[in-house]
Amino acid sequence: MNFDNYRRILHLDLDAFFASVEQRDNPSLQGKAIAVGLNSARGVVASASYEARKFGVRSAMPSSVAARLCPNLIFVPGRMDEYKKASAEVFEIFSRYTNLIEQVSIDEAFLDVTDVWRDYGYAMEIAKLIKEDVRREVGLIISAGVSYNKFLAKIASDWRKPDGLCVIHPNAALKFIEGYLGRRSGDLAKDGGPRHLYRKRFARKRSFIFSRAIRQFGTVVLQLCPVY
Repeated sequence: MNFDNYRRILHLDLDAFFASVEQRDNPSLQGKAIAVGLNSARGVVASASYEARKFGVRSAMPSSVAARLCPNLIFVPGRMDEYKKASAEVFEIFSRYTNLIEQVSIDEAFLDVTDVWRDYGYAMEIAKLIKEDVRREVGLIISAGVSYNKFLAKIASDWRKPDGLCVIHPNAALKFIEGYLGRRSGDLAKDGGPRHLYRKRFARKRSFIFSRAIRQFGTVVLQLCPVY
């Protein structure tokens, strides 16, 4: 199969961004379960370190719930100015490789490297260089996904978090997406409880419909789904 006519899209996503900035700037927090947010009755977790996520702590979770899940959780007040500064440094690194940058949020972006990937041999090499630059210059970890559209590039960046790098080739997209949807449906099923029934049913139905559409119409379906 000739891949030359396909686009090369990267999705870059900083891992546990706010929490990682706090651990970077305060070595005593490294390796510990931390949450950025206020530990109060109305507090909400803005970001959780991967050490905290092992206990089920997640962003947007009430602080009271997070504290029950992880008794040793350390709450750290947010510092938005520092997060904006780190984000600007990361996006400056992105701009060294392409001008086609779509910022999704303070900690993630899509990069279209279709016109420049040949200078590096492969689009994956650009992703590797960006990961190295961000780690060395900003002191943060970033996950990268590489594929021929935004939908798949974003899925790829999520596949091996944290510090992930994953490539989804056009000829492997169908098998990969079915495996991904199956895994995500399984993750939702682990939540349990009546309030999660809708989410589980939706995940199963989405997986069935999406897989059937791909089988009927081919991977052109993926080209028509540029984003989530």
